[in-house]
Amino acid sequence: MSLSDFVLARAAEFGDKPALIDAPSGRTITYAQLRESVRVVAAGLDERGFRKGEVFAHYAPNLPEYAVAFHAVATLGGINTTANPLLTSEELARQLSDCEARLLVTVPERVAAAKVAADASGVEEIFVYGEAAGATPSRRCFGRVASPPRSRSNRPRISSRCRIPATPRVSQRA
Repeated sequence: MSLSDFVLARAAEFGDKPALIDAPSGRTITYAQLRESVRVVAAGLDERGFRKGEVFAHYAPNLPEYAVAFHAVATLGGINTTANPLLTSEELARQLSDCEARLLVTVPERVAAAKVAADASGVEEIFVYGEAAGATPSRRCFGRVASPPRSRSNRPRISSRCRIPATPRVSQRA
């Protein structure tokens, strides 16, 4: 059973119970909304030609939409690579190149760095949660309801193609 299948296995049973809660805003996504959102985003990515084994980069802080996109990618058999939103454009470009990322999603505050990194690494398209010049609003791709293909993944794959350390370097200066 894939991670996404496990997370969503009892979504119908839990229905209107909170699945994700955005702490700063208090915004809640129920299990039913999560399941439907994952289905919609997977369908949008599939329509855009995103396929099994391709890499989708997440360059954003923790948001409910992040989890939705993550599980949609996994549902399609894609590879999720997560990038700390504090990475510089050079650090991000190195990760995107190493992973051969095809698509990237970020937040408006990080679009400029994402654009520099994407241009240097061959990322085909940048999506943004919200609106920002130089990126496609995620709702344009993720908002269309259609049936995605059946799950093509039998296990989660997180940054499995990246050759750089997944853990950040931490330094403490006196």
